[in-house]
Amino acid sequence: ASDVYKRQQVAILVGVISFDKEKLDLAKFGYEYTYDRYQYYTKVSKMLKTNESKKALFDYLDSK
Repeated sequence: ASDVYKRQQVAILVGVISFDKEKLDLAKFGYEYTYDRYQYYTKVSKMLKTNESKKALFDYLDSK
C-alpha cells in the first residue's frame, strides 16, 4: 500500500538507525510511502548526521 506513513513516523525510524547510509536509504524509501510530504526534507533531514547525506536527500527529493 502506498502513502501510509506520516513524515514524523519516517523521521523517527530514520533517527533510530546508527549509520548515515542506512538512514539515507530509509529516508529515500520512506518518501514513496509518505502521505504528508509537505516539509518532508525539513523534518527527516534533521535525523541525518552528515551534510553529504542531507544534500543527497535534497537532491533525491528534488528529482521527484
